[in-house]
Parts: sequence; C-alpha cells; structure tokens
Amino acid sequence: DELVISSTRGGGRQQLYIINPVTNEVVHQLTDNGFENRHPSWGYNHATGESVIVYTSDRTGSTQLYLIEPNGNNDLQIGNLDPNLNCRYPSFSPDLEEIAFQSVVSGIFVLNRDSGIVRQLTELGDGEHPVWGMSFDIGNDIGDLIRIYFSSNVFNWNDFEIYTIRPDGTDRRNKTNKPFTSERWPLLSIQEELLFYSLRGEIGGFYKLNFLGEEQRLLGDRWHARLNSNYIE
Repeated sequence: DELVISSTRGGGRQQLYIINPVTNEVVHQLTDNGFENRHPSWGYNHATGESVIVYTSDRTGSTQLYLIEPNGNNDLQIGNLDPNLNCRYPSFSPDLEEIAFQSVVSGIFVLNRDSGIVRQLTELGDGEHPVWGMSFDIGNDIGDLIRIYFSSNVFNWNDFEIYTIRPDGTDRRNKTNKPFTSERWPLLSIQEELLFYSLRGEIGGFYKLNFLGEEQRLLGDRWHARLNSNYIE
C-alpha cells in the first residue's frame, strides 16, 4: 500500500510525496517547485480503474485545485475558481466526477470535473474537512446513499460536530450530536465506518461510529491521535 502526503522534508515549500505508510520511506516525489502544494486526496474509481490525486497549490497566486496522476504525470489545474475562495481539503466523489472542498471564507463547495460548474453547499464559515461517503441512515433508496461528511461549529463557535449533507446541499444531519466535545476531521473507513477526532473524556482521541450508531474509541492519547491523523487516511 502507498500513501500520498504533503511535506517539507525536502526543504523549502510543501511538496507532494508518495510514501510507504509502514516504513515512512518515500517511494517517489510528485511535485518539485517553489510553491505550496497541500491537502492531497487520492481517488480511485473501481468501475473504470482511474486513479488520480487532487490537491491544492498557490502557484497561480491564489490557492486552486490541481489533479496529478500517481506517477507524477499530467499535473494540471482543474477549474478556474474564484481566487477569493482559498481552497482547502479537496475530496473526490466515489465516481471521481465531483470534488468537494472547503473554502476558508465561504463554506463547503462541490466542483464538477467535466463542466467546471461549482455549487455552494454551506454558507460563510460553515464547514471544514469535507469527505465523501455512504449514508448511515437506514431506509434510504439505493440511489440516495451518497453523502458529504464535514465538521462545523456554525451553531456553537466553541463546539464542532460532524454533519452529513447530500451533494445537492439538502438533508443536512448532525451525526455525532455530542455537545461540547468538539468532533472534527471526519474520515470514512473501507468498511464505511465514520472515523473522527473528539475531545470527549479527559483526553481526546479518534473514535469510530458504525451505521448502527455504535461508537468505539480507537486511540486514547490526544496528541498521538492528532499526529497520526494523516496516516489513518
């Protein structure tokens, strides 16, 4: 298995690397320029076999979205987004046709790869770290299972919760609903279990939530959990 990360290990600005997640050794370097290349997310379409990485870079003067193949080929900007959006944390839909991302100033957005059309899902300051996954809600039609997971503190500035929302911006739901425990950084496991970081308890850690609503604590040390968050991906 391989993992894509952004790192300053080569000195200078953040660059993208493919590493072995067990040994932490670099398999190969993807970018090598004088700009900040961050927030990589590796997408794979099981139906077509397409494998591609989306990430952010400031090489045009504003932070835009870029695609690159895992071998380093075809490093191209996708879309021509409003420079004021300041994109972060892009994430592929399961079919790789759309990319959800966070705007530092304006909320959660979705970009269609083919049309370049951008739609806004949440408002100013509402939402961070979006990731795609399946709905945990029993009774949904099979064609209505795709959701975007994200964390937000829009309803309480001092407290984050994990929410889901349809890709069209409807049916927003609070999935953690634990006041004053600040759940952030959602991830979806291969088994479609929700992983997230929480400050609940005396110390923080990562938790797992399955479709039955059952929770399990994965990592009990707050700083260990935070330092290893990139490797859970």
